[in-house]
Formats: sequence, C-alpha cells, structure tokens
Amino acid sequence: MRNILALLLAAACIPGVRGGAHAFNMPSQASDGQAAAHTDIVTIKRQFKVGDVDRYSLKLQQKVSGAASGNPDADIVFNLVFKQSVKSVANNGLLSLQDEFVKADGTINGTSMDVLTKTAKMKLTVDQTSHTEITSEGGEEPVAQQFSQIVKILTETFAAATPIKTVHTGDSWITNITGTGADAGGKVTLKFTFVSQDTLNGNKVLKIKIVSDSEGGAQADSKMHGEGEILLDASNFKPLRMSTKSSGTAAGNVISGELTLELVPPDQKVKDESK
Repeated sequence: MRNILALLLAAACIPGVRGGAHAFNMPSQASDGQAAAHTDIVTIKRQFKVGDVDRYSLKLQQKVSGAASGNPDADIVFNLVFKQSVKSVANNGLLSLQDEFVKADGTINGTSMDVLTKTAKMKLTVDQTSHTEITSEGGEEPVAQQFSQIVKILTETFAAATPIKTVHTGDSWITNITGTGADAGGKVTLKFTFVSQDTLNGNKVLKIKIVSDSEGGAQADSKMHGEGEILLDASNFKPLRMSTKSSGTAAGNVISGELTLELVPPDQKVKDESK
C-alpha cells in the first residue's frame, strides 16, 4: 500500500511548494483600432481570522498502468474530508493552522478501505513566501505521512495562488519550487493566471487557472503535467473549489489523475465528524 499511496501523491497534480519567488507577467495591451476586452482589477490578499474553522471535501482519482515497470495496474479513488482551524496570525504574516481528517475512505481496484484512524493530526505554519512547515501527531504509517503531505501540498498551493498583489484580468504569476513525495528534489513550476471575476450563487468569485509541471526528483523518470481551475471567494480569497487533471510518469508507471476539492457548507454534516 505504501507504493500505491506514493503514486497517489505524485499524481495529485499540485506538487508541494517550498517557498518560491513570484514572477508576474502583465497582459498585452490592445493595439489601436482593437476593442479592449473587459478587465477586472483585484488586489489578492487572503484574509485569515483566528478561530475560523473550514472543512474541505477532496476526491482523488488515479489510474496507474504499470506494464512498462512490471507492476500491476491500479484504479484508485479516495474520498477525504479535512478540517482546518486557524490558530494564530502574526503581524509578519506567519500563519498557524491545525488540520485533521474527519473522513478518509476509498477503493483500490474495487476493494473498499477506511483509513481514517490511520491519519494524523497536523500543525502547519505558513509564511508569506508560501513556505510551509508541518508536524504530525498520531496515526499509522504510511497513511499518516502520505495524507499529511496531501494537506501540506494543498495549503502551499493555495498560498502560492493568493500572493498579496494587485492583478488584472490575464495576469500570470509563476512559482518555481522544490517538490515533495515522488517529486522530492525535482524541478516544479506552478503557473497561475487570473481569468475573470464571476458570480456564483449570488456571490463574487475569482477564477484562477493553474498549470503545474514537474520532473526529476526521487524517481528519475518522474514527469507530470497538470491543469485546472481554482475558484476563490472574492471577499476574503478563501478557496471555494479546485478541479485539476494530470498525467505523466512516475516510478516507471504511466499515471493519470483527477482532483476535486470543495469547501463544505458550515451546516452540512459529514460522517465521522466526531473524530
């Protein structure tokens, strides 16, 4: 199961971020005689409040073809829910979070499993460069470490997606980072593009495109490409939804994966919430 979870992490299509400078590209201006498209101007600044608690549902799907490496094929689906609490926000922007899973089950080649009791409680600190440190308590390996890495990856990705910056429609920012998991030590690039400001269920949201590319690392043949979309609440830039698809190779396997993350409404109950 350890190898399967490592591949699941590799194909999550949002490699781990370890603090990287943000490079911004401005959109080209319309030439004379051309009508300029509508442009939104937004200052992105994620707002955290001590005591806030959010829950996110996360579905990870992956297909692994191991013919080239002599490994069996695998069809993997995991349905997760994790709870994130804001513990402190320092004047210098250093953020302290506490996360724990309240649901963790799935199937591997049709065989059901519930690994909730094997997951760990996590403490994370995030600085303004998106660099994140994580410590875990409890759980059982390899599940505790691998699932903690998934939370770390998501936290770092959303931090990189919400730099304190004024952006126009079409602006892009690129973060060059060092990967984790199967991509550890490899080259990883995340590119975010502000697509538009829209309305969802009567509320304003920002649509951000995300493209990720990684290669090298712990597995010499590891090379993944992912694309997707992030929706942010325009009032506080909290992630509301993210969907991505990825494909590539890792450990001699051909991998394709999909990820869907959604903010769980406060009044919606989740099985195993009492953990």
